[in-house]
Amino acid sequence: MPLSVKDVRFTTRRAGDGDPLLYPRLLKDRAILTSIDVAAQYFETMVGDERRALDPEALVHFFGDYKVARGMVASLGRVYRYRTPSIEELVTRTAWGKLQRAGLEGPGALRILLWDRANDDRSGFLDGARRVQVIGTLEGRYGLRPGQLDRLVALDAPEHAILTRLGQPPSPADVLAEYRRGVVAALLAHAERVEFTLGRGAAGSLEAIRALAEVERVDVDLTVEPGGARVAVRGRPDTFGSWARQGRRVARFVTRLLERSGRQVEDGSASIVTRTRRATLRLSGETLDSLTPVPERSPRPADGWDTPDGWDDLAVWEGIGPGQPSVPGWLVRRDPEPRAWATGLLVPDLLVRPASGDGRAGVLVCLVRTALQASRLAALLPLARGGEPILCAGPGPLLEPLRERGVWTVELDSPALAPLVAVAASRSETHAPLQTERPAPRRRRVA
Repeated sequence: MPLSVKDVRFTTRRAGDGDPLLYPRLLKDRAILTSIDVAAQYFETMVGDERRALDPEALVHFFGDYKVARGMVASLGRVYRYRTPSIEELVTRTAWGKLQRAGLEGPGALRILLWDRANDDRSGFLDGARRVQVIGTLEGRYGLRPGQLDRLVALDAPEHAILTRLGQPPSPADVLAEYRRGVVAALLAHAERVEFTLGRGAAGSLEAIRALAEVERVDVDLTVEPGGARVAVRGRPDTFGSWARQGRRVARFVTRLLERSGRQVEDGSASIVTRTRRATLRLSGETLDSLTPVPERSPRPADGWDTPDGWDDLAVWEGIGPGQPSVPGWLVRRDPEPRAWATGLLVPDLLVRPASGDGRAGVLVCLVRTALQASRLAALLPLARGGEPILCAGPGPLLEPLRERGVWTVELDSPALAPLVAVAASRSETHAPLQTERPAPRRRRVA
């Protein structure tokens, strides 16, 4: 889930007669990596346990701030997820067959069964010796172990969800990169207006920027200036006065603009509106690096705007947007949250996941539009740890550097939703199984 602005720690300072300047706490001190490592180890030891076993106060102790702790939990949530186990996973094969034949395949059906038995004598209660007798009879009838029925009827309660891990454990630097990106994105989600100054050559990209804004469903103002251009994207509140609904699109558009323009973005600012204040967030230096992370001492790369015919942003949206045929049994979420690692950023186009909610991992799908984007992803994805598996799709020539690095790819003649979902569905289990087994304890060296 994206980080909420109420969980972002920031300060404001007056600078003249205008709005105060906003400074988010981006945890620039590298000593924080030690605390993140301890928190990640704590989550790793909790894999396979129920949600009620997690101690929130322990995380606050690691970071010394409850807002930072919430943000780190959200960042770790990219890899560590809670899911409700199915009845089939907990009972024997014989018992599962009996439950299926009786139509008792979920906790809700078992609760209805107990309700019916409680009302056999019209009392509406099962207590004392009668409860023991009824539950024992049902467990014997369906081949359940003694005491197992009580767990199964409450299996879908939130506190009984099991902590799982997607892929490899994350590194502290990757968790920190995701946290910093989430902090800036949460603030941009409450932006009334975000402005950027683009350097030389930007005037030739204004139509592509306008098309990107149309795809991301945001309102932009584009102005040609001497030596460059200015891009301004406008947010708007919803009926209830919240900026976050449209603001999520604003934050995604800004991220994609930075991803495509790179060093061409010289500086920017955002007017942030919260319940109690209005402030200006400067978008330069570390703030931009947090939103679009890059390896240390490396310039911000640019994916560029030169796309093959039929692979521009509007064509991609027409091919995978609403109304396109999909695959039965699979859900498609468009415009999922970006994923950040210490070595780079991925802005996926789709998240494909099973409609059954049976515990299989979803798949992130990224459509490759430019040769520069393919080269950047070829360097990033083999090193990206944790989270859903990533499928890159595009025209054959663009995918060559990705194939050479062993990245999961599928070649398409044109953007289309159905083949993407079909490929993602066929390999979702083999690429990122949910890890639920308790890991072996780490050896600690004692001085």
